[in-house]
Amino acid sequence: MSDDLAHCKAELRRLKAEIRRYEREPDRASGKLLLLVAQNALKDLIKHMRGQQASIKNKRSRSTKANQVANAYSQLNQFRKTNKG
Repeated sequence: MSDDLAHCKAELRRLKAEIRRYEREPDRASGKLLLLVAQNALKDLIKHMRGQQASIKNKRSRSTKANQVANAYSQLNQFRKTNKG
């Protein structure tokens, strides 16, 4: 996962640098086409990164819920033990 994050960050920097370079040369027809390609690649990368972020958020949410259930069960057992006698 951290490898994917590092790869995405590197790709993001590369694409942003490419876009800036192509924006400085707006007169070249090939530059305009390459700019559009780079912008689309950037959109795809951002979409991928957001999907990964949502996946991580979902995993954390499930983990938090599991912890809450475990804590509630522990508290219930503790309550039962103290009220037995």
